[in-house]
Amino acid sequence: MEYHRLVWVLFVFVLFMHDGWGQTDRRQRQREKQQRRLAELSRATTSFGVSLYRQLASRNQENIVFSPLSIYTALSMTMLGTYGETKNQLKRVLSLRPRQGVHRALNAVFASFPRSPAANVTLRLANAVYYDDADVVLHDGFTRGLRRHYGAYPKAFERPNPETPINDWVLRQTGGKIEDFLNPGDITSDTVIMLLNAVFFQGTWKDIFDERYTREGDFTTTSGDVVSVPMMSRDGSYSVKAVGDGIPARVLELPYGSDDRFAMFILLPDEANGLRELEGRLSSQVLEEAVTNMPEQYRYQVRMPKFNMRTKMLLKDTLEAMGLTRFFKDADLTRMVRQSNRGPLSVDSVIHEAVLEVDEKGTRAAAVTAIGVSAVSLPPQFAVTHPFLIVLRDKKASINLFMARVNDPSSE
Repeated sequence: MEYHRLVWVLFVFVLFMHDGWGQTDRRQRQREKQQRRLAELSRATTSFGVSLYRQLASRNQENIVFSPLSIYTALSMTMLGTYGETKNQLKRVLSLRPRQGVHRALNAVFASFPRSPAANVTLRLANAVYYDDADVVLHDGFTRGLRRHYGAYPKAFERPNPETPINDWVLRQTGGKIEDFLNPGDITSDTVIMLLNAVFFQGTWKDIFDERYTREGDFTTTSGDVVSVPMMSRDGSYSVKAVGDGIPARVLELPYGSDDRFAMFILLPDEANGLRELEGRLSSQVLEEAVTNMPEQYRYQVRMPKFNMRTKMLLKDTLEAMGLTRFFKDADLTRMVRQSNRGPLSVDSVIHEAVLEVDEKGTRAAAVTAIGVSAVSLPPQFAVTHPFLIVLRDKKASINLFMARVNDPSSE
């Protein structure tokens, strides 16, 4: 009797331990799968950001500031409602590989952001969708995906001034840095859906620059002009290395806070006129290698300008040049809208605004991206529904070969 009881106890123990081991293995596999997703997302967003930067930089020599994450997220949200070649083009432009779980990966990244100010860093990301509930019924799968992955709960436009509540939302989400994002009339009578993403970042330098050492200094622009700007200065320990790949430039890391998660990297050409070469040779691989595996810190005197930058841009032409042709001209949005009283829909605008402020204490940055979906305006009709004349003409010879009157097309 005692023997059988002992065997039973050992059997239950083995079952319990096996189940525990199985759960441990499953958790480990889930962690590894999540890590692969995040690594793929890092690769994809870096590739997208570099491609977008190169497109923007090729157009002029002006200042540029934008949030790759904001634009990437807004396009990924839109992709939830696309199908066919439209979706395939988005995947290519977003550098997605087959079966890459981009929505889950983005959701995991959002969840990892600090929920409240910690380590002297604040980071907020929010998504929203507004739509015309009188003209369209959103697809259930689309709204579920928005809620599940992006925390976006669609809201109806507040006509006749739908821009006002959206601007209020943008102002709140960007810490008051972006005001009047939309102008009156930006949401037209044809606009039926607007998807938005907003990002706000505020970080205090790990080692603050002393304002007493900020002095006016010379800065040579791309055109060769020399301008006077307030230059911050600090003597301390910093990590610096060559950009790599034979590119004549160095990279400086400026960390924020105390947990070593966030940092600003400055890629500085060796020559005053070397930015064009750096941009020309910039790739996702070059950038990734430049901002990873930074070496041990050494003592440097860092001098850099304090500045405020703001850029607002319409990205339709830029994204078309990157490959999103169907996205704007013949988008398949069948997974976004279940019913439309306005006929076919099309993406007609991608608006992005970003601001970057750098001073002795740290950095404040905000960005917002809006993707507008409108009803396609149908061309005027020429409906041949009553008797008509026909002229069959040789235009070159200016001779009418045939003429006819059609009074009853059903009669021979």
